Amino acid sequence: MAQTELTGKILRSQLGDVYNRSGHPLDGCPIAALDPISTFSGYQYYANDFIEYTGPTTGVSVSTGGWICNDTNGAVIGGEAAGAGYGILSIATDTAENDCSVLQHVGETWKYVVGKRLWCFARLSISDPADDEAFFGLASVAAEAVDTMAEVLALDDGIYFEKNESNEEWDFHTRKSDVSTESTLCTSTFSAGIMRILGFAVDATGKVTAYEGTTMNDLTEVATVAAGTATIPDDVELCLTFAVEAGAAAANTMKVDWVFVAQER
Repeated sequence: MAQTELTGKILRSQLGDVYNRSGHPLDGCPIAALDPISTFSGYQYYANDFIEYTGPTTGVSVSTGGWICNDTNGAVIGGEAAGAGYGILSIATDTAENDCSVLQHVGETWKYVVGKRLWCFARLSISDPADDEAFFGLASVAAEAVDTMAEVLALDDGIYFEKNESNEEWDFHTRKSDVSTESTLCTSTFSAGIMRILGFAVDATGKVTAYEGTTMNDLTEVATVAAGTATIPDDVELCLTFAVEAGAAAANTMKVDWVFVAQER
């Protein structure tokens, strides 16, 4: 999408120059990253509105369509059927308690570097905020299949949000070499099946700031991690990761409307 083709307005915000078009999945995203030549002029980015999903639908260490799936018993992953939910990625567990579905984007593309701004945002929902566990953000890749939430949270490195079974709120973490800085209960409660936005931005100084909100134009700052904090993973590449685990014997689902990751080269 060339910058000259955008019909929305360009506004200044917490994220710098952003695209402003109400209802558009990239509303509020960094404008420079929407230009196709940005890859050659200083940005790399990944954006998906999930109109089409070609990744794995179930399995352990099954990789296809740019994604790798791991699950405990029987994940059901795929795009919503055409209709009211078209353009939504559904990540569901099996009906067994503690069944976990993990979806990672192939390739450790992103690396925290002071001086190279980074953005990672998604609009998502979970079906049972009172009981399921969930994960969204950037994480390292394990040598072996990761198919439980405990294994996801034990990954060596990451910058991410996680929700445990005992709380309805999400926590924000920076994690390096198995040691985390956790911002406890940093976000407002999700309602069952209601979409909200979670994300973080790394500014030019290296400070990490986490946000949540209903749209990209009403984000609330919920946590910050100062540049230089020992738990910021500055020595390893990370990949986009989603996970959901059933807290009871019933299928639980994370639905992702869109995801956007961008970084200065």
